[in-house]
Amino acid sequence: MTIASMSDLQTTKLAVEEFKTAHPDLFDRFVHLIHLTRQLQFKFHYMGCLLLNVNPDKYSPKCIDEFVIDLYKKELSGLKNARGFSVLKQLLTENYQEIGYANICKLALGEAPKSLIGASVVK
Repeated sequence: MTIASMSDLQTTKLAVEEFKTAHPDLFDRFVHLIHLTRQLQFKFHYMGCLLLNVNPDKYSPKCIDEFVIDLYKKELSGLKNARGFSVLKQLLTENYQEIGYANICKLALGEAPKSLIGASVVK
């Protein structure tokens, strides 16, 4: 469980906005992956683990065709191989402990920090 304070959320929102301004193409690819993650009903923590090369087994989707997983990983790999990925990786790494992958993704989608205050549970 991650507890997100207003200060942490506002700081992360600013970092997300800076990332969006400095790397618009990469930001668009990141948002595309966020939407794909939602559509497939995968956990954002699964996506974050894969992006940061952390073992995602605990968060891996269950009962999903391997073909779908492979397509998802191919999209994810395209983002990881994109120019400037190290900036996104740093953004995720620096802010994950404070607010979690799900809140970082919601901020990238334009949600207001105030709407995300409180505990976030990763199942």
